[in-house]
Amino acid sequence: MPNARHIFLGDLRERMGELDPSTEIATHCASGFRASMAASILAANGFEKVRNVPGSWKAWRAVGFDTEQPQEE
Repeated sequence: MPNARHIFLGDLRERMGELDPSTEIATHCASGFRASMAASILAANGFEKVRNVPGSWKAWRAVGFDTEQPQEE
């Protein structure tokens, strides 16, 4: 997904300071379970524009939306 940022769910609480709570954030994973948990954690910490992508990244790719390879951090 363009402009995506990979943050492992286990690191989210300590890394959420890297994210802007005023921007729209879409969570996604392979199955949707971890993305749902991530969306809940972000919402509970003041992120108001969080959306869990239905069907996660597999659905995103299946409908033909843009994808990119991640940049090395």
